[in-house]
Amino acid sequence: MPVTQILHLLKLSDNEKSILKTEIANSSGEILLLVHPFFLKLTVKKEVYHKLPFKMIEKFIEILKDSEAIFPIIIFEDIRIYNWTESIMVELLHNFPDKKVYLVPTAPDFPAPGYIRLSDRTIKNKRFKPRREKKYWNRFTKLILRLGVKKILIGGTSLELYQLSEQQKKQKRFKLYKAYYQQRAQSGAKNLNYIPTRCVGTTAAWLARVFPIEITNLCLPHSRHDILFVEEQ
Repeated sequence: MPVTQILHLLKLSDNEKSILKTEIANSSGEILLLVHPFFLKLTVKKEVYHKLPFKMIEKFIEILKDSEAIFPIIIFEDIRIYNWTESIMVELLHNFPDKKVYLVPTAPDFPAPGYIRLSDRTIKNKRFKPRREKKYWNRFTKLILRLGVKKILIGGTSLELYQLSEQQKKQKRFKLYKAYYQQRAQSGAKNLNYIPTRCVGTTAAWLARVFPIEITNLCLPHSRHDILFVEEQ
């Protein structure tokens, strides 16, 4: 029986959940989460988009080629290009019949997972309220905990790092990053006067409350290399 390569994480059957649970156990509880990997499609003009060097696709193909990369791959994608991303995944996975990805729709411009039902046809008339973001993260966290996730590798578009003073970090809006900073301090970081922002940074902050997380080099425009450089200053 051929492997179903594209699955919708929030719509898995009991049997598919069981298979994913086994895949996660086989990778010692580790998963790779790519956040809005093709977000540039929404932010640049169509005629420019097709001329861009598609670095994220190149990075993704490198993962597929890596025979040692046995961790399940979950992709968060903005609901506006969710179906388009699914079609891209079909093309990319064609030459890797033993690989699969699990897709999760997110809010427009935010990484809040599971925002809208896949069948919803009124996306353009909906506006996401960031103050409600917590409930989406809580639902997703509970789901992947039940599946046996123990550590999350994070990549995607975009990640931007900004310098902060100690005083700025005490502001209420940075409270979300407390667990992230604790993890980085435990890893030996010397300098934590920065903040990882945009969709990848926000995802890392939310998930670090429950899981050990690692921002990888599968990010644009900044990456793990940049984080390690800043933390050594």
